[in-house]
Amino acid sequence: MKKILFSIGCIFMVSISFAQQHTDKPLMSRNKNNSATTSLRKQTAKELLSLEKDLYGYPLPKWSTWQWDTILTYDTSGIYVRYTQTFDAAGNVLSILEEIWQNNSWMKNERHVYAYDDRGNVHFDLDEFWFNETWNYHSLYTYVYNGSRNNLTCLWEFWQANKWELLARENHTYNSSGSLLTVLFETKDTNNTWIPMLKNTYSYNEQGKILTYQYEEYISMVFVIQEIDTYTYDFKGSMLSSLKDKYNGSIDNNTLISSSRNTYTNDVNGNILIDLTEGWEWNGIWKISGRSSYVYDGNNNLLTEITENINANTWYITARDTYTYDSKGNILSQTTEKLNNGSLVNNLRVTYSYDGNSNSTKGKCESWINDSWQACSNGIAVFSQKIKIFEFYHPIIYRYQASFRSFNSGLSNPLTLTIYPNPASDKVNLYIDNINLTDLTLNIYNIVGELITSNPIIQNQFQINVENLSRGMYIIEAKSKDWSKKQKLIIQR
Repeated sequence: MKKILFSIGCIFMVSISFAQQHTDKPLMSRNKNNSATTSLRKQTAKELLSLEKDLYGYPLPKWSTWQWDTILTYDTSGIYVRYTQTFDAAGNVLSILEEIWQNNSWMKNERHVYAYDDRGNVHFDLDEFWFNETWNYHSLYTYVYNGSRNNLTCLWEFWQANKWELLARENHTYNSSGSLLTVLFETKDTNNTWIPMLKNTYSYNEQGKILTYQYEEYISMVFVIQEIDTYTYDFKGSMLSSLKDKYNGSIDNNTLISSSRNTYTNDVNGNILIDLTEGWEWNGIWKISGRSSYVYDGNNNLLTEITENINANTWYITARDTYTYDSKGNILSQTTEKLNNGSLVNNLRVTYSYDGNSNSTKGKCESWINDSWQACSNGIAVFSQKIKIFEFYHPIIYRYQASFRSFNSGLSNPLTLTIYPNPASDKVNLYIDNINLTDLTLNIYNIVGELITSNPIIQNQFQINVENLSRGMYIIEAKSKDWSKKQKLIIQR
């Protein structure tokens, strides 16, 4: 029997005791209201950046929701695993069923069953596995939210001795803008007492960008800082640098030492052009260790990524990634070349196919072996309208086929909102691409969600005066009875 984990929502929470017995499980990750948990570990800088508050609403409005209903995965011998989702009328996931292909038939393996509160938040996530021709409880996740739909608490219970045992919990706090401030992970000991284990702490600038990230572990009855990451940005909000300070390893001398730093060069669109990496030497100097450079097309799609190392003050290329896209900007392929005997040679390739709604219906991973592309299980994703909604990391799965369905109208939001310049100082031009302007309203909100102004929209293209807005970030919303489109606006003077 294989065991597969689908838990959602928490940052640290993972199934531990049972799942550890099954290291060959497919581990699938989802985002937004179907987000999978990360492992019990500290987060990377890349993951931290994804924590920036999504001011467009959570979960996504149903008009933008395309859900996969069936995914078939394959190993080199044929069909391997099938995943099936069921939904309510609004598109909320009710269940996910996993089946294994054995003896020319589908065998039940695991399923998750979800329940929602009256605001559409996931309240319960029940994990069951198939054994002795019946479904057996495994774990239960319970989520509690505040009035802004931010997750406050995540509880994990494990079914043992015919009863639920509460084993771990996560507590979250937020600032007035709804950005995550702290995450505290705790477990219960044999005396039924909550014991702190891990803690993350975040701070932000006035634009909502993460300034610092602090990771701590509970050691000898106190929290000990293991790492502090610090970030800087330009006036447009593009990252300029990241600095990593790590714990020196001595509880009696709880100090941090610099470990590494990255310096970024960005283009006018905020795309990273150069990422320079330096390491802190014990003799007290920064030493350049590598750099990555990036090239984009006119639509800001990444075309190439070149990785270089330095030796004797000479740069040499160690890897190159090349990307291709269709006319809608969906990624079609990523090809990785790596240095071998002084030359770049093929190493890895991932390819995708899409339906007419920009949902990836096929994905395949291959590696270059004996002068040909052969099946590889390095990791493949499922995309919907350029958003990664699912991901496979498994030592056998190398390709998939997926089908999708939409909810409500099944159409994309008919409103598009263009704002320029952004950042702005005094005047802002707006363009609304919508056939019917009836009952359209333009709303401006401050960073804490307070409505500043509200005026009817009577034409597609117009200009507004923002001289009376203080420096900072605002949300511009074009709103009709059924649809809403929001964009961030930075006031910079």
